[in-house]
Amino acid sequence: MDIFKFIAIGFIGTIMVVTVKNVKPEYSLFIALATGAIILIALSNKILEVINTFTQISDKSGLPPGVFNSILRIIGIGYITEYASSVCEDNECQSIAKKIQLSGKIVIFIMALPIITSIIDIIGGLI
Repeated sequence: MDIFKFIAIGFIGTIMVVTVKNVKPEYSLFIALATGAIILIALSNKILEVINTFTQISDKSGLPPGVFNSILRIIGIGYITEYASSVCEDNECQSIAKKIQLSGKIVIFIMALPIITSIIDIIGGLI
């Protein structure tokens, strides 16, 4: 199971961060970011599977492809925002983390407006 590979990478990164934090605290952030990047690279095949599945669903649904593209972008923004916020919180910058979360929510809301409009148009066409 792939989850054990991701957990192992995370544990190794965590041990490295804790060890380095005692000696050179300024390097611990870079190790944490590198660990996250390694996990994301290891996840790239799984992410591609999700995108391909979404594309197939989009083709079968008959909805405009822009709707599904927007949904994928919204999901991506949510994950990226959560990751960035977690990095800030791990480095004891909670106020910055909260602002990143707020900005992510606002961007997601703005990106969702065309989807809501499309849904209303579809419902209006059915009535």
